[in-house]
Amino acid sequence: MLQIDDELNVYRNQLDREAIVLAVWKHKALIEYTMPNGTSALNIIASDDVHGEGDYRSVSYYGLTLRWLKILVDQSVAWEGRPQKGNPCPTPLDALSIKVGAA
Repeated sequence: MLQIDDELNVYRNQLDREAIVLAVWKHKALIEYTMPNGTSALNIIASDDVHGEGDYRSVSYYGLTLRWLKILVDQSVAWEGRPQKGNPCPTPLDALSIKVGAA
């Protein structure tokens, strides 16, 4: 089972990419992988997919649910937060504050 800070390789955009587990909830793991140009992206995978070979769901930094953001904040986890489009993302704590303030 994957745990926070575990490292794995995932096949994205026609090549293997280095990824790290940011959070785990029930049977899902939130991972962040980096691209050679320095950008990063988030995926949700099965927490037992230790080789990153199974199905995944892409999720944007701004599209994370409160549940994932609260786990990140509670565990003091930071992300790279460098999406391909737009500016670098706020920290998970700031993203949570923005999302709670908008609710």
